[in-house]
Amino acid sequence: IQAAIGFGQVERIDDLVKRKREVFEYYKIKLLNVDSLKMNIEKANTINGYWMPTVVFDKTIGITRELIKDMFLQENIDARVFFYPLSYLPIFKTKTKSKDENKNSWNIANRAINLPSFHEITELQQDSVINVILKILNKKGI
Repeated sequence: IQAAIGFGQVERIDDLVKRKREVFEYYKIKLLNVDSLKMNIEKANTINGYWMPTVVFDKTIGITRELIKDMFLQENIDARVFFYPLSYLPIFKTKTKSKDENKNSWNIANRAINLPSFHEITELQQDSVINVILKILNKKGI
C-alpha cells in the first residue's frame, strides 16, 4: 500500500513541487524586506522543492523557540519548530557532542520555525502566518 501511494505521488511530483515553490515564493515576497530573518536558499544549478519553508530569526534579537511556538499557538496555527541537530538523536548517542560543542546547530534550532506549507494553503492563510511572524518581531521591538 505504501509503495502504491508513493508511486502515485511520484507520478505527480512536478505538480507537487510546483505548488510547494508557489507557497514558498508567496512567503518570500511578503517577507523580503524584513531584515531580521532569513529563509531557505536555492543554490545555483539546483531546484529546491521547499518541502518546508523555514524562517530563521537573526540571533541578535533574542527570539526563542518558546516565543515562536507560543505566538503561533495563540493564533491556532500549526507551525513546526525547526529540527534539533541530528547529532543529538539517540542513534548518535556515543558520538553526540554537547550543546556547548554544537553551538551553531543549537542556536539555529532555537530561533527558527518551519512555516505551514500544505498544498491547499490559501494566500489568506499564509497572510495569517506572516502576521504572526511580524507580531513576533514587533514583540521584540523590531
